[in-house]
Amino acid sequence: MNQEKIGSFISKKRKEKKLTQEALAEKLNVSKNAVSKWERGICLMDMSLLKPLSEILDVSINEILNGEEIKKEELKEKTDEVLNNTINYSTKKIKKIKNKILFIVLVSIIILFLGTFLIDYKRIKENLNPLFMIPISENGSEYTYLGPGYKMVKKTSVSPLEPLVNSREIRFGLWFFTWQVKIFNTKPYNIWITNGDNSILMNVGSYCITDTIEDDKSSECGLSIPIEKIKYKEVLEAFKNQTIELDSKFVKISQVRFYDLNGNKINIAISNKKYSFKVPDLLGEYLVLLDTISERGSVWYSFKISIN
Repeated sequence: MNQEKIGSFISKKRKEKKLTQEALAEKLNVSKNAVSKWERGICLMDMSLLKPLSEILDVSINEILNGEEIKKEELKEKTDEVLNNTINYSTKKIKKIKNKILFIVLVSIIILFLGTFLIDYKRIKENLNPLFMIPISENGSEYTYLGPGYKMVKKTSVSPLEPLVNSREIRFGLWFFTWQVKIFNTKPYNIWITNGDNSILMNVGSYCITDTIEDDKSSECGLSIPIEKIKYKEVLEAFKNQTIELDSKFVKISQVRFYDLNGNKINIAISNKKYSFKVPDLLGEYLVLLDTISERGSVWYSFKISIN
């Protein structure tokens, strides 16, 4: 349909009826601006307005859509032409709407992917766990996480649930490649103590950790916590002379000390290796303090043990 031709026809018939744009707009319950756009050929009126518009201008709907008066002998021919034009116009309009919806959907997806990517990348740089990623595979201590259009690979000392700050290495990027994210992990490792199938997470006491990334260095020390002040949710069951294992290859035991439940040190020699120690010839419940060392610094850990 020729929008300019239709607009000129509406303008001509409106003036013949001695109607202003405001008056016509009021009769049709639309704005003056809408009528102005029709007459300038910028857009067409809504199809629901054709009948009342034809009645006001005293013309047929076919004449409006054709943009000119139709003689009786040309009525059938012009009607068919208007019908074809209307169908073509509607088809183009529907296609245009579909393209617009598709564009909005694509832009929304891009914004979603970019937004989640930036949020997770910022959190990782701040040593925080990502919000939009899930673990999908494990290869030893290396875990792969996927997000909307990106992935993260991290190496950890305990499990995929370990806080990001305790990771040994992190790579972050798109599905098809990743790059090293430089972060400072100035926190002690989470360390588990095991006795057969039984294992408990140890409490962290005082520590001094130094991480170095290329020419940058970051250090942090935690204040000493009195061993009797630490709350123990779990107790490791053991027997005399049993070997207790430290579940880590990154932290080594340098000294083992036993305390009673009042925090008094037990003066007894305790045999230990890099990653294990022997339960001494004692009975009852005790607090165990492990002095450890790693390439990152020194940490002491503690746990509660019940010896039968």
